[in-house]
Parts: sequence; structure tokens; C-alpha cells
Amino acid sequence: MVDTCTNCKLPSPTLPVCGPDLPIPITDGYWENNVTFIPMVCQSKQWSQIEANKCLSNKLFKIYGDSTSEQVQRRLFGALRSYSNIEHQFIAPRLGGGARLVNNMVMESDYLDSLPQEACTAKQLIVILNFAFHFRVWSNRSFLERIFHAREAVKRLMRRCHDNVLIFIKMAHPPGYGKQSVRSSNWTYYALNRMIRSVFGGIGVHFWELWDLVDSHPSPNVVHVSKYLLDQQVQLLFSYICPKFGAKN
Repeated sequence: MVDTCTNCKLPSPTLPVCGPDLPIPITDGYWENNVTFIPMVCQSKQWSQIEANKCLSNKLFKIYGDSTSEQVQRRLFGALRSYSNIEHQFIAPRLGGGARLVNNMVMESDYLDSLPQEACTAKQLIVILNFAFHFRVWSNRSFLERIFHAREAVKRLMRRCHDNVLIFIKMAHPPGYGKQSVRSSNWTYYALNRMIRSVFGGIGVHFWELWDLVDSHPSPNVVHVSKYLLDQQVQLLFSYICPKFGAKN
């Protein structure tokens, strides 16, 4: 005989404090009334303007990536209003048909090595990288070689800055292209995420996972998510940057 339970309230799982190298749960989280994303990876919260400013008052942001990370920079400016310690270096490597070099083609490893120790002396340095949508046509070997060099540069930066730097990798989410192909399918980007975790795992990097946050919302999947979804991404980021403020007592 199987026991049944009607209208039972199951206990919420005990989640770790947001931090580096967290394991991947069955789901990253879910949406509450399609308004608020409830992460299942770590303890997080919805941040007020005052709380966000307090969390980031002594932080210096260095963001290196494509237009999706540029969205993050703009949202941080909007969320923090007068907060100005945010630098975004745009990089969009494009190969294949109609190939062209866009803006600065400095490799991530060179960019990280150019950051002096002084950058993390007066303030805590927050570095955000993303290796996603512009790498879909790269061979696995080329992609792995590039992110391996970035990994070694991350380790060198951590040694220079000691405990005063946090490294985030903004992971890919389903782009929702109309016609999926071998090199632009959801599986392609999911595979990139798996390679990133394999290369950067175990060295103290924060994986900013957004797959289910985008995929589980009823709005269409797109590369440049709406302000609505972007807000919830940034709310999660705050909980990683200031885990003591975000953790539940």
C-alpha cells in the first residue's frame, strides 16, 4: 500500500550560501508567478536599492565580453544610478562567412594579465567574463585552447589580488534562434557551458548560471533578454557578490 498526501507542504531544500564551484542541481530554479525567479542553486534574495548600493559600495567592476555582458553593465548602471565603477570592454570574435574583427581583439588572458595589482587594492575587484554566443562556430579544440589560457590568467590574477577579487563567468542561455542548426542549437551552447565548467572548475570561479532562468520563463528565448529577465539575473549576481547579505538567517 502506498501512502498518499493531499495538500502536503514539502520542506524547502537547504541551499548553500552563494559562492564559487557550486554543484549543478536538477534545476537552477523556477519562476514565482512569472515575476520573481527563485534560484535552487544557492541562498539568494531580492535586493532593494539601498541594499544593492551597500553591497557594491566598495567594488570595482571589470566586464569583458560581448553585447550580452554589455547589457549587464547598463543594468548595473540603472540599478545603482550614481554608481560608476563599472568598466566594460566589448569583445565579439567573429569567424566564418563574412568574418571581421570587432573592436579590440585582445584575448581574455591578455586582458586579465593587464589588470595591475592596484586594481584590487583600494576596492574589491569584480571580474565578469563570458564565452558564449560568438564562439558557436569555433571548433572544440580552438575554444578549449582559448578558455584554458583564460583560466591560467585567472589564476595569476587571483594570486596578485589574493582574497580581494571575485571572478564570474556568465554562462550561455538558450538563444531561441528561429531555425536551429548544428552550430546554433541549444545543445551547442549547453556543450560550451559544460566545457567552461570542466576547464574552470575547482579554482574558485563563480559560475553565473542563467539557463533555467531564461528557459523556464514563458517569454520567448532570445539572445538579448528583456529588462524583466535581466533584472532577475542581476538580483542573483548581487547574492553571489555579497553572500552574507543574501543568505537567509
